[in-house]
Amino acid sequence: MDFVSECNKISELEFKSQEWIDAYTALVKQIYNMEKLYVVISPKSIDYDYETGLPYVTKLRVNDEEHVMCLLFSDRIHADLWNSKHSNGRNFIGEIPKSMFNDFFAKCTLFKIDMCTINEGKDGLMFGNADMITINNIPTKVQVNVPKELRGKEKLTLKELNVEFNQIPISGTLSSNEAIEKLQLLEHVDIKVGALTQNDSFVVNNKVHLFLGGNAVSKWIASHTAVAGEYVLKEATVGELVMLAIKSEGSKGLVVDGLAPFSLFVDQNELAKVKSPLISHTVFSKFGKGEIDAKELKDNLMDVEFYLCKDDSERCGYDAMIRENTEGSFKAIQLYMSPESADKFNMAEHEVVSAKLSDVLEVGAGYGLIFEPYSHSWVEVMPE
Repeated sequence: MDFVSECNKISELEFKSQEWIDAYTALVKQIYNMEKLYVVISPKSIDYDYETGLPYVTKLRVNDEEHVMCLLFSDRIHADLWNSKHSNGRNFIGEIPKSMFNDFFAKCTLFKIDMCTINEGKDGLMFGNADMITINNIPTKVQVNVPKELRGKEKLTLKELNVEFNQIPISGTLSSNEAIEKLQLLEHVDIKVGALTQNDSFVVNNKVHLFLGGNAVSKWIASHTAVAGEYVLKEATVGELVMLAIKSEGSKGLVVDGLAPFSLFVDQNELAKVKSPLISHTVFSKFGKGEIDAKELKDNLMDVEFYLCKDDSERCGYDAMIRENTEGSFKAIQLYMSPESADKFNMAEHEVVSAKLSDVLEVGAGYGLIFEPYSHSWVEVMPE
């Protein structure tokens, strides 16, 4: 029996007629006998280290009654269609194996999720969780260990008992749940933070995981007590960790805890946006500390593209500002690490263009260089 075609047929039957009840019962049985189900995962619940999450739960009003429900799919095609239609592909889909069905539906009862939808529209079916349990004889008892300090207390909450859904494996590729620009990592490249390590490597489970603040660390340990002893927390700068996330073989991206109530994840596509600026910031930092000289700075940045404002009145063809030193005044070309930064300080409203530093140096003989003027990252190099 093809599940989707049978779902199409049931909508044509008289609701709650014997024929409808028989068809509905058969479909609920078929769902339970599937090898796996797919479920929408709440983006705020994802454990990016282990690529698991908890089901997304929503509310639906039917005949003036409000129902709590989760969203299931019989196959990946329907799951991806829903994801594209409702979230621009940014939600995650979890895969519930057959072995987890009993626990999943029993926990639905425990958390008062009374309905589930499977697929959507004419291909879908809405069923009561109580029907799923009754029709398929699913045991609903959930064994929990009551902490000694809570024994004898009345009306224990599920939170006190640490009862929650089993973590559901994410199906498919992880993608960012936040744009990297909003994390402002480039503004804090030299700040030291805590990072997860295993066997002296900052790349753990194919990801680099950094923590901003002690509370973020404590929260992670509390939710990973069973495995926390396998890892060591070490200090590193934000810049070092982001670069490791970009360059390490097999790295899927960067996990950040401490900026939001839930973990943030930045995939390789997002990280690619900051590769050149990050290299620049790293070089600027070394220059500022006196670890490299002006020649080494330029050598390290030769192939990096910067953004400049055109100015045909200047011999170099770019905006330049007059600077003073002990030997007098000189002009310095202004270079920015993003088009937004260049445009922000484009006082004369010139055209913003990009060019590699090597090309700028060819036309800028006799000029100094100012990287990221007007910002805390300001780096100035005198003319040769």
